[in-house]
Amino acid sequence: MKHRLYGYKATMRVSAVLLAVIMALAVVFAATGSQTVYAEGETAPAGEQLSGDQTDADTTADTTQPKVNDIKAAKAVKNGSKYYITIENAKFQGKAAKNVKVVTWSKTKGTADKVTYTAKKIKGTTWRVTVDSSKHCYSGVYYSKVYVNGGYVGQVTYKMAFPAYKGRLISRAQKKSSRTRWMVLVDKKTHRVGIFKGSKGKWKLVRYWKCGDGKKSTPTPSGTFRVGVKGAYFDSGPSRCYHFTNFKPHYYFHSVCCNPRTGRPYSGKQLGAGVSHGCVRLAKGNARWLQKHLPKGSTVYIYK
Repeated sequence: MKHRLYGYKATMRVSAVLLAVIMALAVVFAATGSQTVYAEGETAPAGEQLSGDQTDADTTADTTQPKVNDIKAAKAVKNGSKYYITIENAKFQGKAAKNVKVVTWSKTKGTADKVTYTAKKIKGTTWRVTVDSSKHCYSGVYYSKVYVNGGYVGQVTYKMAFPAYKGRLISRAQKKSSRTRWMVLVDKKTHRVGIFKGSKGKWKLVRYWKCGDGKKSTPTPSGTFRVGVKGAYFDSGPSRCYHFTNFKPHYYFHSVCCNPRTGRPYSGKQLGAGVSHGCVRLAKGNARWLQKHLPKGSTVYIYK
């Protein structure tokens, strides 16, 4: 009987403890409402919002990666055909910038219009880059993604407008036709070359470059011509001109004048002005690109 009595008292004590625990849990439940409390290591089901001090492991920021807009980047400030972007506090993972690259492309046309610019250090951790709209083929919204020491740190979004002369070149192209899907326009007034792909009324500008056309004494002829023979190079006096593409007897698209021994361009202004004997000079890589992509018979329209 004593044993049974001992057992009865123990049961009563255990029951009292359990009752106290249940009451404590009820108080906690009332305080938290219907909110589910997750044990350490558990995560909330998909779609369930977290509140208070709860933290879903998937929403914790990765401190090893830079956040978008970690840097302070001013808006792109327009000045003529150029856009200036000032980058303050240029750092990556706490380290001051040693180099800053800005990759810019069109929102609608994508990386087909991508140009990479190198920023210049102004003072301390402040850098500045100049985005030149004449190097891009479209107008509208552009992205400039900023990379410090090779790491992505932020983005500037802005609207880029064509220079007026570039818009006129595109408008003029729509009235022209070509025997191929390619066409070239040369604007002697602005010393620019536009490469188009498409068809009459639907031409799309795919390349836009500075060129060196003829001097006043030896002008590049105006009119409509066709792409003809092509070749690796020819020599003109002490100079060698690479990647030539003929468009009229004795007139060519070709590279800037180079040293025949080294293949390097001579110093001095060779692009963006009237400097040639009548041919149209291009940067060496651009002359090679034109030669590779423009088939024979493509229209070449030159005007001023």
